[in-house]
Amino acid sequence: MKQKVIILISIVLLPAALTGYAQNNTVINAFPYIESFEGAYSSFWKIYDIDNDGNCWKNNSGSVYIKTGEHSIQHGAALTAQDGWLVSPEISIPANENLSFSVWMKNQFSYPDCTNRILISTGSNNPVTNRSDFVEKWSSAAATAEIWEEIVISLSQYKGMNIYIAFQYQTPGKGGHGWFMDDVSIISLHDYDAGVSAITQPVEGAGLGNSETVTVKVKN
Repeated sequence: MKQKVIILISIVLLPAALTGYAQNNTVINAFPYIESFEGAYSSFWKIYDIDNDGNCWKNNSGSVYIKTGEHSIQHGAALTAQDGWLVSPEISIPANENLSFSVWMKNQFSYPDCTNRILISTGSNNPVTNRSDFVEKWSSAAATAEIWEEIVISLSQYKGMNIYIAFQYQTPGKGGHGWFMDDVSIISLHDYDAGVSAITQPVEGAGLGNSETVTVKVKN
């Protein structure tokens, strides 16, 4: 039993490496990578307010719309037509590694004519001059309100390539929902697709002894 506990703890400790790479990279080439939108991310993530009304992606510190930490990023609703883009730094995908991209998102209100999109470009990072470079990988035209949802996209087809990941918020001008995002991550896919995502018991610092029963949460 003691040997099993040691194995479980070693598995759980692996995700801590996600915090080992700062988000202040002009080119992302070390993985795992995580961006939680705390600190000086704005110099490396590009914002394009194509509708040019001043309402676009910005930092959020409202606790209800933060997944972890003290900040997330948001695109607010508006009564005018919206076309706001948030584009990642350049991401250099290793030729010999399968990577997966994920992001947590939450919508304030639900509006059927408001579309959230995730797109990938293997060319330009500028949707103003090179919109055709961006290929849609996910979209939601009828977003569920007030629920955190994780979106996962495989990057396996981009091995050995440099890419940009973009988030597009678009409405026809009749109103819309607020789109909040947090905890963008790019991690390596392993031969197995399940792992320990959390230790639920025992609680850290609760007078642990030499031998404890460990309860874990597994995510597939």
